[in-house]
Amino acid sequence: MSSKSRIFYYHLSPKLPSIFSKFIGSLQQDDPLAPVTVVVPSWYAGFYLRQELGRSGIANVRFVTFYRLADLLGAPSRDRQEKSPLTAIIENASIRAVLEDAPGRLKEVSTHPSTQQSLRWTFQQLSRAPASTVERLAGRGGLTGEVADLYRRFQVCTENYYHGEDLALSAAEAVRNEPLLGSENVGFTVFFQPRELTPGERELIEALAAAGRCAVFLGLTGEEETDRPIEELARDLRSCLGEPKPERPTQPTNDTRLVVAPDPHQEIRWAIRHMMRQAESGTPFHRMAVLYRKREPYGTLIRNELEAAQIPVVGVNPGTLGDTAVGRTLNGLMELSDGELKRDSVMSWLTSCPVKPAEAYAGAFSPSRWDSISKEAGIVRGLNQWTRRLSSFSDRQERSAKDLEEQGEISEGRAKAKRSEATAGRDLRQFIEQLESDTRPPGGDERWEVFCKWADGLLRRYLVPESDLPEQEHESLGKISDVLSDLKAVESIKECTDFEEFRQALKQVLQQPLGHRGKTGQGVFVARRDSALGMRFDCVYLVGMIEGAVPPAVRDDPLIPDSERQAAGGAAAGLPLRQDQKIKERYEFLAAMASAPVRVLSYPVAEPAGQRANYASRWLVDEASNLEGRTVHASGLASLGDRPWLTLIPSAERALGTVEETSPADPHDYSLERIWRWKNAGRAVRNHPLANADTLARSLTMSRQRYGSGFTEWDG
Repeated sequence: MSSKSRIFYYHLSPKLPSIFSKFIGSLQQDDPLAPVTVVVPSWYAGFYLRQELGRSGIANVRFVTFYRLADLLGAPSRDRQEKSPLTAIIENASIRAVLEDAPGRLKEVSTHPSTQQSLRWTFQQLSRAPASTVERLAGRGGLTGEVADLYRRFQVCTENYYHGEDLALSAAEAVRNEPLLGSENVGFTVFFQPRELTPGERELIEALAAAGRCAVFLGLTGEEETDRPIEELARDLRSCLGEPKPERPTQPTNDTRLVVAPDPHQEIRWAIRHMMRQAESGTPFHRMAVLYRKREPYGTLIRNELEAAQIPVVGVNPGTLGDTAVGRTLNGLMELSDGELKRDSVMSWLTSCPVKPAEAYAGAFSPSRWDSISKEAGIVRGLNQWTRRLSSFSDRQERSAKDLEEQGEISEGRAKAKRSEATAGRDLRQFIEQLESDTRPPGGDERWEVFCKWADGLLRRYLVPESDLPEQEHESLGKISDVLSDLKAVESIKECTDFEEFRQALKQVLQQPLGHRGKTGQGVFVARRDSALGMRFDCVYLVGMIEGAVPPAVRDDPLIPDSERQAAGGAAAGLPLRQDQKIKERYEFLAAMASAPVRVLSYPVAEPAGQRANYASRWLVDEASNLEGRTVHASGLASLGDRPWLTLIPSAERALGTVEETSPADPHDYSLERIWRWKNAGRAVRNHPLANADTLARSLTMSRQRYGSGFTEWDG
């Protein structure tokens, strides 16, 4: 065992532990030309860690994820086996294939997307368990036994593909056979803040340790229950890396603040004002982070508010391919291909997607006008209704115009408008007939390639030209084209399919995340809380601290519940328990809290969209109790009054008053705050210098006239 191969403990803190920097420096001091590779929880952690090491003058360090390291070391072995990576497309197709012959209770729900998603999650966990554990599960009988049998069929179905665990095992075997394998590129490997290791990942660490080429840095929170998995991991690695070397620094003083906002919108607006004050004090945006646990509404709301304030945003994009304009267009076409042509579906697709008519269509294209015409014509669904009722509508409009003209009861302009409506009705009928013909899918069972070409052609026919799409949609179009091309690979699992299976498979694959957004290092990092593991900032905002969401309720696995997992050996046998998720959530929260010296925890007391009240997370209440020096309850948080660490925002208007302790988020915020102070001083808003500005003057006129006694343009 090399003297450099060991386990280090450090307490999570806002500043990178000096022991880590010193250790990396010592490696380079011994051999300046030898490569050093640091394995990090995520690519983002590597970027921020590189910055921290750079402050110590340490450079030429490579940062990779565990999967990438296994790929680098296991490539020769993998190439000899001539296997391909197990992609999400192949994985989903294999799960559908084994479910077709599912016995027992799974048979009736085998085609439901939720069943397939649950099975995928369970199979991913079983892939990390040894064969003996799967055998024990199969012997349990019942639903557990059925799932274990399906997994063994899944293994046979995907025997020509490898997944992450296979890659780690191949890399471990390669290093054991050739201890110097990859030393010229990978060199000494440092594992930074791992928390959960699969059997394959553990074998790879053991193989590198035997070759004297790795060290492990484990982060502790200081809470016994939360640190238990880390302590167990250290004990497991003790045989190959020796006794852990503890590092127990004194806990630094941190600036913690709590914010109670009226709703999520005002919660984020306050955070932006605080960011502006931090920026004025010299903290760059890329040293700030906004972390959330609940995707809705925060995933989109934070991004929109920051962009409105013209603050650059980087991080994980919470959207999916199906959420993009191109994805919605394709999903809409697939929905319309069921032959029903529901009016609501057709008009929703036409009015919310970047659609153009097919080249064969020769009439005018007016979706908003068609929406009102189809309503007036009384259309619900079905091509027969569209054609008959639109024809009747157009004939009625023309007869009405002619009759009223002959009777002298209509103006020439009104008659012309009725005839225009008749023409628009005929145009809509022609468009619908063309749409119905184009969206008719290939009949019966066809090869996947046939369906992929049909869907791609349909999208190209009805999507506006790429030059007319927003710049960010160009990449989406390319990714969706790649998805349609990659779907052809499903033929290796099942050669032919029907439309319904193809549509479900396409819908599944369009749920893949969009990936990264923004240029890392040039904006505020925005992501789910678990994405920030191992990262360091100067200021972090933990938003949406709502009871029930932080921490979320832990639900048992419906396929292999915790009771069955424990009976089969539990975590020791490679079957992590769902209840352990509570410890993981707590660790992620404490790691986020320790990622910056300045941290703000906030929650909204209500969600207007859901028409329901929220309660503060018990973790936020615990922080309030620590800051107050006595026990504080959620119900009494809002009654604490003035505290230097607490900001209470009772309303959107009163939120403007907090600008004194923060900074305006944007010019509009600045103007509103000045007007609010003018009004609070007892002066009339109409006398404010900004009252002559066009937008404000019109708003004041609207308010005055709407509540006045006279009849004005603002009275409906």
